[in-house]
Amino acid sequence: MKYYSTQRPITPGSYPKSPFNEVLQVFNFDARTYCEEIGRDAWGYIEYKYPLHPDDVADYELSVIPSKIKEVVFVGLDDFGCRTYKDKDGRIWKYPEPGEMPEERHDRLHAASSNAMDGESDGPMDLDMDYRIKEDFTKKYWCVTTSVNNKGRVVANITNVIEAAQKPENSFTSTSRRDVYNDWFESQEEAEKFVEEAKNA
Repeated sequence: MKYYSTQRPITPGSYPKSPFNEVLQVFNFDARTYCEEIGRDAWGYIEYKYPLHPDDVADYELSVIPSKIKEVVFVGLDDFGCRTYKDKDGRIWKYPEPGEMPEERHDRLHAASSNAMDGESDGPMDLDMDYRIKEDFTKKYWCVTTSVNNKGRVVANITNVIEAAQKPENSFTSTSRRDVYNDWFESQEEAEKFVEEAKNA
């Protein structure tokens, strides 16, 4: 799995080593270079046979490709006492061994057969993918505030962006001089389109 070094060139002592995780490649750029995969500048990258423990990633200030991280939430123990998780797509993952040690070691998660809570292990997560355990899934939401005064003049703008587990409820308030609407959207594109449509109404 590939990790980018955003703070310094990759030199001996600047990256984690383990006899259980082979380094496949170390590559330094000629200068700090913008990398589309992580959306920021980096000095180079290092590839390992297996994903690193999240603590090592943080301690050595490495950056992983966001699309290679699967977020999961704990959903309980299966019939064998194995910790079980669910990702944003509803797929069930679990450790093949019971207890808390697999989570502490950041062992590979395995897919559950038939996508069932008590399903047997159906093979590990791909080696070029890793996971992060979340308390709950959060998502960004954009708020558009639209104001319509007594003369019919419309003003609409994106006024807030939040991260939440659920989309907030739309709201409406009315005063003697204007009506104010707060509408929430699941993407910036939807919010911007709504703003343009409101201004042209």
